[in-house]
Amino acid sequence: NDGNGLYSDDEDLLVSLTEAGFAIRTARSQHDTEEDTQVFAPGEDGFVRADGLPPLQAVAAYVIDDAPFLPDQAPLVDVSPDGADTLATDPAGTVAAALWTGLAIADSGPYDIIIDADQDGRYDALEEPVDNLTGPGFRVQAMNATNLAGEAREAFPINEPIYATGGGFPPGIRLDLYVVEDGSVASGSLLADETEEVERDVQVSAAGEFGPLKVWEKPEREHAGFYDLVADVDQDGVYDRTKDALVLR
Repeated sequence: NDGNGLYSDDEDLLVSLTEAGFAIRTARSQHDTEEDTQVFAPGEDGFVRADGLPPLQAVAAYVIDDAPFLPDQAPLVDVSPDGADTLATDPAGTVAAALWTGLAIADSGPYDIIIDADQDGRYDALEEPVDNLTGPGFRVQAMNATNLAGEAREAFPINEPIYATGGGFPPGIRLDLYVVEDGSVASGSLLADETEEVERDVQVSAAGEFGPLKVWEKPEREHAGFYDLVADVDQDGVYDRTKDALVLR
């Protein structure tokens, strides 16, 4: 109260001596409870980390379809295969756990994560953290190598054109598509296309989809082998696991 920057029992006010005065609560999607991410690929597991929750308390974690606006007290409907997860916070009020194991191509799309702190099945806008209020918490971005009809294929003969389809991408963006040698990229790798040229400025629809789009005109005999597809979402020529899409053979 005296404005001197020093705390005095006699003159100043402290909200609480025994408990936190207030909490800042966050939730975010992660790879393996360590790396924050915006995207997952089919075959990966989706994790969540939340901080600032009541210590040593059970909470419920929901994965919901991305909601541009979520009203206070909205009922929560989990869309993951096993439903909402009941998790226990640690003494610091943190929880980190897998929420969705074995993501599939059919799961492509945008999602949000909500931590239901009081486990009442409703969203409390003042108390419960969301990943994310301004956009999707995460996306499952999926691609397939296909024929012209968009039918997924795992193998192609020589001299047959190869196409690609994709879903779960940010609507309306443009991206670059690469065909790379199998196992040749990790997060941070420069991308080198193995075909005649990179498919640049691929237009993603309002539904977050593209294709069928031709990515290889006529693979020849010397091209026999295994390949992966990479969608370079930010078009920087570098594979970023937290933004771009990678389809392994």
